[in-house]
Amino acid sequence: MYKKLVLTGILLAFIASCSSDSEADVTEPLPIDNNEPATAVTYTNTIEKMITEGCSNTNCHGGGKSPLLTNYEQIKTAFEATGTLSALGRIESGNMPKNGSPFSQTSIDKIKEWIANGYLEE
Repeated sequence: MYKKLVLTGILLAFIASCSSDSEADVTEPLPIDNNEPATAVTYTNTIEKMITEGCSNTNCHGGGKSPLLTNYEQIKTAFEATGTLSALGRIESGNMPKNGSPFSQTSIDKIKEWIANGYLEE
C-alpha cells in the first residue's frame, strides 16, 4: 500500500510540474528563420546534378545503358515508373548506381521531395 501511495505522489508531482501559468507558452508561434528562404527542389537546381554525377557520368545511363538519363524528360520518366523497376526503388535498394557511390539519405529525400512536388523542372 505504501508503494502505491509513493507512486501516486510521484505521478501527481510529475503531472503538476508539466503545467504552466503562462498562456504564451502555448499560443505564441515559434520564430521563423527568414535569413534562408526555402527553395523547392527542382530538376534544374538539384536533381540534374545528382543524376548526372551518379548515373549519367558513370558510362551507364549517359549512353551505354538503357534507359538514358541525360535530360529532364528521360529522368522524369524513369522516376515515374513504380515498384522495383522505378529509379527511386533501385536507388533506395542500393542496386543503383552500380558503378558509383550510393546516394546519401539526404539525396534520396530530395528526390522524394521532387517527386512529391510534381517533378518541377525549374
